[in-house]
Amino acid sequence: MVRQGEALLISFFILAVLVCVTGLLSGGALHLALTSVATLIATWIVFRAGSKILPTSICFRIVVCVYGSQSLAQLLLALTGATTCHVGGWGMNLADHSDILALGQLSLLAGTLLAAVAWGAIAGRRHSRSVDLTQRPSAQARFVLVIALLLNISQPILKLALPDSSGWVLSVFTENLEASAFFVGWFAGDLGALANRAVLVALALNCIAGGLLGTRYPIVLLGLYLVGRLVSPRERHRRPLIAVSIAAAVPVLFFFSIVGDVRVARGRGSLDLLEPSRWSDFAEAVSVSHSDYQAKGTNPIGNTLSRLYAWPNAASIILTPDTVPYRGFAQWTAECRSYLQIGTWSSEARQRFFESGIGTGHASDYGFMNVPGDTSEFGVLADGWSTAGPVGVLVLGAFVMLALCMSEYLVLSGMHLSDTAKLIFLCILIKGCIQCYVYPAPMVIRYVVLYTGFWAACLKVVDALSDDRQGAKRHHMRHAMARTAQATSRQRGDRLPDPG
Repeated sequence: MVRQGEALLISFFILAVLVCVTGLLSGGALHLALTSVATLIATWIVFRAGSKILPTSICFRIVVCVYGSQSLAQLLLALTGATTCHVGGWGMNLADHSDILALGQLSLLAGTLLAAVAWGAIAGRRHSRSVDLTQRPSAQARFVLVIALLLNISQPILKLALPDSSGWVLSVFTENLEASAFFVGWFAGDLGALANRAVLVALALNCIAGGLLGTRYPIVLLGLYLVGRLVSPRERHRRPLIAVSIAAAVPVLFFFSIVGDVRVARGRGSLDLLEPSRWSDFAEAVSVSHSDYQAKGTNPIGNTLSRLYAWPNAASIILTPDTVPYRGFAQWTAECRSYLQIGTWSSEARQRFFESGIGTGHASDYGFMNVPGDTSEFGVLADGWSTAGPVGVLVLGAFVMLALCMSEYLVLSGMHLSDTAKLIFLCILIKGCIQCYVYPAPMVIRYVVLYTGFWAACLKVVDALSDDRQGAKRHHMRHAMARTAQATSRQRGDRLPDPG
């Protein structure tokens, strides 16, 4: 007999096939929407199957959700009709390439599931000491998570105020703690009313400061916090939270869509932008951007969704190899040598670092990053397809997933860390999971090796020092109790009657 869970997976697989067949009979945006739905169903199937193979792996779930978010963004673009790229890709239209885009996404999911099967065969049956997120964390863990979030919120401003070398050190310890927002949201029901209000105020002020500085980064933190609360089984006020999130969606989407125009007018990344004397030109830039949208008839929602979608990943699938030839595994291997460089503590070192071919530079091969100072994505999907098509996507997707699973297992199950240290390590590891749609495979693997190794060592040292302090406290307490018992015994002995 087929169990209920397996029957559900088979049913959804059949549904995905039927949706794809229906999409083949249609065309344009409808075809794109249906193939996007099919890849979302495939994402759910991979999520469920992989969760059975690796029941304690948090990384696998996060990576699959990150990949699925791009299928969801593509579906929303198809529904709003915003399927033409205006920032690169030479005006490509997603609706004209629905099938090949679905093939790329399915290849990525297949590589991810293949890695889960391989790693499950190696370590799936061994004892796991991963974090149990269904349990109430200790007071120390809750305090550390809130502090980590506040440090991550404040680091962009502190980095601007500090010298370059000090700012680099600060970023090493605080820049990769974004996922603390997710865990603070997940455990919001255990933090207490005062701590939750403080976190919300900090996130709101961070969004205001981010708007003035011309960055969308604070919206990401707010989104991670809300997602953490919405999906947490410990959330007690889910319905009011959903209502508030829906009500706040319109102003947040408007902010997200215009912040790029505002920073073009005002600049970005300078503490001068936070001065009260500059607030008026911020309001003026917002007004001008809003007027331009109305004059051009631009849909702010479609513009926002376009910014949530990784266009270079799609461009690499659509334009390779007809417009841009495959790089091949030989060139990919040769480029990996650049990722062995270590040391970006100064702006000059970072410039040399990126000029050597590190990061998302290949996005320029597809018409992106053609404006000085511009940034773009070039994720594992784009890296794999530009290397060897669907085979490259499958292989590199599997490599990245294996690296994340190995790091998660070796640290969380192979090292004796406190639950607080494990939560902080998960924050670092989740950053690597999120990077999978932004950076190429060697960049993600480099992050996993360097940062997770560095943080595992730091957390182990902190745990050891904490154990020493706790041991010293227990030692002093035992001695104090022994002295008290001796003094009490002597007093009782003094009160005994004289036997004569």
